Amino acid sequence: MIPKAISRHKDAKRTTAGDVARVVRYVCGKAVAVELCNLSGDWQDAPMQMWAVADGSSRATSLMYHMMLSWPETECPTDAQAIEAARTAIAELGVQDHQAVIAVHRDRTCVHVHVVINRINALTFGAMSTSNDFTKLERACRQIEATQGWSADRGRFDAVVTETPDGPKVTLEPKPQAHWEAKQERRAAERGPSASDIHAERKTGVVSLAEALSDPWKERIRAAMDEAPDWAGVHEALSEIGLRYVKSGSGARILLVGSDAYMKPSQLGKPYAMGPMQKRFGPLVTPESLEYDAATHKAMMSGGNDVEELQQHSQQLERVVQNALILDDADAAPLTRSETFKLTLLQRSYVGVTLDPDVVRAINRVTLDASPPTVTLRDGGSVVDKGTSILGSSDGDDATKAKLMIALAAAKGWDRCKITGSEAFCQIAVQL
Repeated sequence: MIPKAISRHKDAKRTTAGDVARVVRYVCGKAVAVELCNLSGDWQDAPMQMWAVADGSSRATSLMYHMMLSWPETECPTDAQAIEAARTAIAELGVQDHQAVIAVHRDRTCVHVHVVINRINALTFGAMSTSNDFTKLERACRQIEATQGWSADRGRFDAVVTETPDGPKVTLEPKPQAHWEAKQERRAAERGPSASDIHAERKTGVVSLAEALSDPWKERIRAAMDEAPDWAGVHEALSEIGLRYVKSGSGARILLVGSDAYMKPSQLGKPYAMGPMQKRFGPLVTPESLEYDAATHKAMMSGGNDVEELQQHSQQLERVVQNALILDDADAAPLTRSETFKLTLLQRSYVGVTLDPDVVRAINRVTLDASPPTVTLRDGGSVVDKGTSILGSSDGDDATKAKLMIALAAAKGWDRCKITGSEAFCQIAVQL
């Protein structure tokens, strides 16, 4: 989940009673659930009460603090969980004694909760400090995720979870210098995720194409473009692995055929951006302007039925697309966004892992930052990676656990392993 402090315009004047009424009316008018903190009556009464306190401050110009917490599309908290999350954030900001309105929204694909806080304390008339508010909100989000069981989002800090008698306790630690140095090295070799990629991942829970593709696949794409003699060769080589290089605005995109996923060529490295590529081959010429398309070309050269050839080529590309996302069963129904997200989480640590779609659908949660990393299944079973061994729980479906454990072992590079467990489990595992 991600926090967002909604800032006022830099040229905005002092908050007025009308401003308070508008923001409260906005967040509560669309809400499916509303909670009031240190206020009485209904939410319609909140603006008047909040203004009566806020107007008592003669120094502050920004009298309301508006922030929002959002969950990815793959997670759906209850109204009670969303409200509790908002209260956790309020406490982390140190303003639990201030007036506040909490409103849960479900009008978008991702559940989110708005919080409007009166910056002026009703007892002391002191103003709320917004210093380091984003760090405080990040810590609140990591705490909420640990307490309520949501997947942990990436942040500017490393979250350290300590189990206490009262539940998990989260503290933030600065990322080591090695992290930032490695990040600079990666950027020198290839661009990291763009701001829009990060925003989309946080909103939907689905990683971008550049993040989803494994390093071996990226090397294959680079090799295809390195070996191409001209633009026609680039298009043909990329078409064979399910991709297209097309112009987009003032730059270019690499599209994944059969989906709306794309990445910037520069995310593969500077030599593959449109500028350097045009220095090699001249102005970008797309397959359409070349009157050239690999599928049509193959159908014409074969002398066979164009429609049949195109259908076969389309099926081949669909299989390539699935392979690119580390899924090897082309006949299975497409995975949902949530299932794809869990699969790509696994792929981040287990490069090249290949899973049966039924196994992916059986996964309930992937927790790779835990110690040890754990995959929890929908039927209550689980698989734990101990480093030198992979353990499955006693409950849950043996076939699903066996397939997952063997796949993880193969991705770790193990060519031999000792299988122990119940007779039924061992019989299934040795046949895989």
